[in-house]
Amino acid sequence: MGNYFKHWIEIGKKTSPDKLPKIFYVNWFRKSPDGKWLWPGYGENVRVLKWVLECVSGTGKARKTAIGLCSY
Repeated sequence: MGNYFKHWIEIGKKTSPDKLPKIFYVNWFRKSPDGKWLWPGYGENVRVLKWVLECVSGTGKARKTAIGLCSY
């Protein structure tokens, strides 16, 4: 992992930020207020992909974190 991160840090120093890949932080293990899992299965992945595409197009809601964009 260290070499992978080093590669992207070096690329980031040489490349314009708008040309770099977007990084998103997704919590796959969300729970409801009553403690039940909110992720019912792989079909729910579409929800995350929809959010990522909305963020890339500028219509999604996200907050910036040290490791990328995070859903609310």
